[in-house]
Amino acid sequence: MAIQCGQTTTKNKMNNPLTTTSQAVIERDPLKALLEKYKSSFQRVLGERAPQFMSSVIQVANSSRYLKACKPESVVSAAMTAAVLDLPIDKNLGFAHIVPYGDMAQFQLGYKGIVQLALRSGQYLQMNAKPINAEAFCGFDNVGDPIIKWDKLDETKDEIGYAFAWKLVTGFIKCVYWPKEKVEAHAAKYSQAYKKKKMDSPWFTNFKSMALKTVVKDGISHWGIMSVQMQKAILEDQGSHVSVDDDTIVYPDNADGDDGPPKTTIPEPKAKPAIASPVVPVEATVVTQPAAEPPDEADFNKMQHPIAPTQPQSPPPDAPPVSANDEAEVKALLEQISALAVKDGVNEDQILAYCQKNKLAGKMCTGVDMMATSKMKIVIEQWPHIVDKIKAYPRG
Repeated sequence: MAIQCGQTTTKNKMNNPLTTTSQAVIERDPLKALLEKYKSSFQRVLGERAPQFMSSVIQVANSSRYLKACKPESVVSAAMTAAVLDLPIDKNLGFAHIVPYGDMAQFQLGYKGIVQLALRSGQYLQMNAKPINAEAFCGFDNVGDPIIKWDKLDETKDEIGYAFAWKLVTGFIKCVYWPKEKVEAHAAKYSQAYKKKKMDSPWFTNFKSMALKTVVKDGISHWGIMSVQMQKAILEDQGSHVSVDDDTIVYPDNADGDDGPPKTTIPEPKAKPAIASPVVPVEATVVTQPAAEPPDEADFNKMQHPIAPTQPQSPPPDAPPVSANDEAEVKALLEQISALAVKDGVNEDQILAYCQKNKLAGKMCTGVDMMATSKMKIVIEQWPHIVDKIKAYPRG
């Protein structure tokens, strides 16, 4: 049978996706068209979960008239950032969000997302965050850490502040507390949306979550250990991209550039990320810290209000242990440890004894049962807090 010009057989329609109804819808919808264009990139990052994630992007975008008005490129770029970090963008989960600002969509971390990325690093044993009501807060101790009556904690009452506490695998414990007034002052200084009273801003639609995020982010940035994945997340937080292929980040809601990193570029292409470990839901609770330096395990067990335990996490693919054969990095870290030891008058045997007791190392000699690079970094980063403990060990 001859086919006239302009006619297409049923068989050809089935074999040619350009003639399908779904493809026609995609062509009329710029966001769906872009998602289809970058489908392979999402598949490289998320594997079999890519279709579900891409559907969630469309649902999130369609749920907000402000996001519908944003440039589709910025929406897809924010979604790609969340995919690289393996964080869901469902606003009900609170891990990550795609937030409109003018005609640009931002990637925005939730406080649960920061906690999740920290747990994946394998450096955090326990961590929690909570709003604090007036009856539960009792001021600060002599080293500046908050004193909280946990039996008085009541989330049904108005909060006066927010706290974030964690314990590292080394035993180091820290608790950070911000009064509500400090959080509000921070928002007024750094968020144009808050300053202009944009009622669709998360600062107004979900102030508690934004407050907890502020405290968690501050605590991690100043006192915590940040993995490569965490550094990327902090860099991208509240940032926008003009396109998926452009790594330049702008921060449209940042009043003066002080709340986070400056405009910069991401060192690695988005299309070739390492696949992160699966998301593990985090239940938030808060504790106080009795001392500024890391206590021994026995001291921690005697604490009146220990941090609620969480499930142990495996190190992420972006931070694998480095073997002793990586001589350059090992040598550089050993030189740093040696310099610290000379400065504070301790020797190798004392450091080794401390590390062995705290399960941080085998022998310290180069090339013989070398400490994992990540654990050597822990010794260096926590040196001011552990040097007195190291000095307590006998010199060899």
